[in-house]
Amino acid sequence: METPFYSAEPSILTAELPNEDRIIRTTRREIQEDSKFAKMPSDVLLPIIDGLDMAGKAYLLATCQYLRHLVEPLLYRSLSPDDTWRSCRRVRLLKTLGKRQDLLPLIHSFRGFLIPTSISGPEQPTEEFPKYDMFPKEEFQDEWLAIAVPLFIQAINIRNLDIKGYSAWGQNGRWELYKSVVYGMKLNGLALDCSSLGPLDFAPILRGQPGLTRLELDCPTAQFDGLEKEDVPRLTSFKGTLRQAEIIVPGRPVTKLGVTCVWLDECQCVSEHVYQTLALSSDTIKEFTLVPHQGPNNDTFRPMLQLIRQYLPKIVDLAIIPRYTVSGEVLLDEIPKFSSIIHLTLSEAWLELPDSITGGPNADPGAFDDGSDWWERFSERLKELCPSLTDFEYTPLRLPMCGNAAFLERLKRRDYL
Repeated sequence: METPFYSAEPSILTAELPNEDRIIRTTRREIQEDSKFAKMPSDVLLPIIDGLDMAGKAYLLATCQYLRHLVEPLLYRSLSPDDTWRSCRRVRLLKTLGKRQDLLPLIHSFRGFLIPTSISGPEQPTEEFPKYDMFPKEEFQDEWLAIAVPLFIQAINIRNLDIKGYSAWGQNGRWELYKSVVYGMKLNGLALDCSSLGPLDFAPILRGQPGLTRLELDCPTAQFDGLEKEDVPRLTSFKGTLRQAEIIVPGRPVTKLGVTCVWLDECQCVSEHVYQTLALSSDTIKEFTLVPHQGPNNDTFRPMLQLIRQYLPKIVDLAIIPRYTVSGEVLLDEIPKFSSIIHLTLSEAWLELPDSITGGPNADPGAFDDGSDWWERFSERLKELCPSLTDFEYTPLRLPMCGNAAFLERLKRRDYL
């Protein structure tokens, strides 16, 4: 019996058991089959089983074979082999799907690593990559793909396909392999991580996905040559670079948008033309996430907020990941001008609090130690100026004063104003 988390050795399954052990096994099976749990109706059991995480479902399947007809469809419906999985588990998943290809149509969602993060090929004992390195060794990538791709071509019922951790799709004809996997699916959501140096043309893929509502690309070289406005007409959520968003957003009902400014010849974070183009969504953009290019100062922060407010005035949820110091004074000036904002997230930033909060240069340098919570004072002040704001989340870029536990507790918090 194998599941993505559990494997029983064939020798254990086929060995002749002593008569005493056989009686114990039989008695245990009778107890399981006669249990009140087993006799519960399916419409009651299904929500209970579905509430288990993937490991829980796998263990239940391995230990309660009489529930296989209920557990197996739920276990394989949503697979998430992310970076927390050991390579041996990913290898086991591929082996299980290879032996039990009847399971492939049960998969509705796949989010994670398509092939193992291994430093060995399929014919060698699986060796793990160091935890800090998430990609399989180059010489073995094609060997693993040769096993995985034919299987996933048969998984035609997948509706959400998010492939992570494989950066070389643009080499050695691998992009054609990726397209062969996607072409047979009718997707609602598609995501891909890829740092390929060469251009990858997504237009043929998107033309064949009229029902796609979510597209997330961590792939700066993705291109959309020849994509028509009639393609992907239901797209409501997009994540990519600002230049990609300029192509994808106009004329489509995008309401959730996440963009990254990739510095080329100029900064697009403060380009009025870019925001004018984003405003051409056929619906109202209400959720907006921006990762600006890493700048050395605050010069672009205020005009960036002003352009967002001017061209995307109905934003309800705004998240900015600046990765540098930002001015709290600018936030106090600009955020209250957003008439609809409810949620504000400032991540990977160092918030420079204004003198009105800290007390200025004459403030006591030990104020953090004596219990003064400047963060709460800043939040309260922001609420006073922006009554619509109910949720402000701030995560610092770095952690100063690492010995002060009380201060660290306040650094990352979800402050419901």
